Amino acid sequence: MVHGGGHFILLAVLVLLTILFTQIINGVATVTIMVPIGITVAQKVGMDPRTLGLAMAFASSMAFMSPLGHSVNVMVMGAGGYTFRDYGRVGSLLTMVLFFLLLLLLAMTLPI
Repeated sequence: MVHGGGHFILLAVLVLLTILFTQIINGVATVTIMVPIGITVAQKVGMDPRTLGLAMAFASSMAFMSPLGHSVNVMVMGAGGYTFRDYGRVGSLLTMVLFFLLLLLLAMTLPI
């Protein structure tokens, strides 16, 4: 799907997939699924697998768009009277900011 797009595009797609999976399943389960895939892909295309592993570890903590991604989100949902729509509205903006910030910082500090 990202053939010919370069290492940075591949990094962005894998981080985005990790973020999306984190919204519906636990972050630890997401890392358990995605990091072996990312390391294998990185080795095949000549990327540094540590960069992808680190990126996916950070991305797995971005469970802001859904209360299903983390148990604390469910606890504050009931106490605060929040709805799924509230998580989507506020969490999507926060996730986009952190997504671009993560990609920018990784590109500046680690080999891609």
